[in-house]
Amino acid sequence: MALAVGLVVGLSFPGTAAAQDIDPSVYGIPTQRVAVDGSRRLNLMCLGQGAPVVVLESGLGEDSLAWRRLQERVATVTRVCAYDRAGYGHSDPAARASDAVNTVDDLDRLLDAAGIRGPVVLVGHSAGGLYATLFADRHRDRLAGLVLIDPMFAEQSREFGALRTEAQKARGAEGFGGMIAEVDHCLELATRGELTVANSPPDCLESPPGNDPAVHDEINRRWIQAKYIAANRSELLATHAGAEGDSLDERQEAGARQELGDLPLIILTSDPALLANVMPKAVFEVSQAIQENALRRLAKRSTQGRVRVVSGSGHHVQSEQPQAVALEILAVVEAARRQVESQKGISKLGR
Repeated sequence: MALAVGLVVGLSFPGTAAAQDIDPSVYGIPTQRVAVDGSRRLNLMCLGQGAPVVVLESGLGEDSLAWRRLQERVATVTRVCAYDRAGYGHSDPAARASDAVNTVDDLDRLLDAAGIRGPVVLVGHSAGGLYATLFADRHRDRLAGLVLIDPMFAEQSREFGALRTEAQKARGAEGFGGMIAEVDHCLELATRGELTVANSPPDCLESPPGNDPAVHDEINRRWIQAKYIAANRSELLATHAGAEGDSLDERQEAGARQELGDLPLIILTSDPALLANVMPKAVFEVSQAIQENALRRLAKRSTQGRVRVVSGSGHHVQSEQPQAVALEILAVVEAARRQVESQKGISKLGR
């Protein structure tokens, strides 16, 4: 089994280094709104040509805009599609909960409705990594490869929660309750049409602003929409660990877990060195061991599984180190292409 933990190594794909970040305004307009459930539509934005198609699954509270630094780089080699989950960006809201099972069902429907028939390379960041893992569990035949970027994983809430005292857990529950109350207040204002970028309370906007004013403005145009706030609230509830120790999303993935055969799989993580000085040494060492062991177990579900640390990167690896992430995605694309060619050769021999 090809399992490795280390820094991203040098790979070369012509054109990726010269690719430009996509202007955030491009994501400010709908591209292809695809019907997935009656009249309910999800927004899909695709660039490039080639197979397998790469599909991008963003993290909690994020949409296709999260991939603006990465998408053009991947498009130099193959077709790559980002989409907005229900209620986000230019997608219609859903009447059902925004949990992992429903997200995976929406993505499955979206691929069918958009005519993306062949196996895809699915890329998931953070909570999107858990969604992508559940998609692999349920639809292994639809995948040519899997890339997980600093992903959530099943049982992580329980394992990390074991490090906390009862008092810390109580403060955490109180803090989450306060956050939901703030979200509810923003949702009430948005529903009444009283939420604008100019007059919104700070809790309803991106705060502090990011480094790019244009991205910040585009994010806030999304955040003041009632449908976005409602979808984000639903995702927060599904990813939050309650008294059971695991979140609803984690339980859904754990209950569907499958081995992934020889699926090309890479797990990219943020650099733990960035956290070494922001928490007590003993807590850091134990929490790091929990994460490393969990990601190793996840990688071992494929005979082609690998884990790599992206040196110098925080949680949003695809934004902080887009070239490194693009190269690893394209390495999975090439591995998937080699598997297809190998199968063609075997088929010819069997004639």
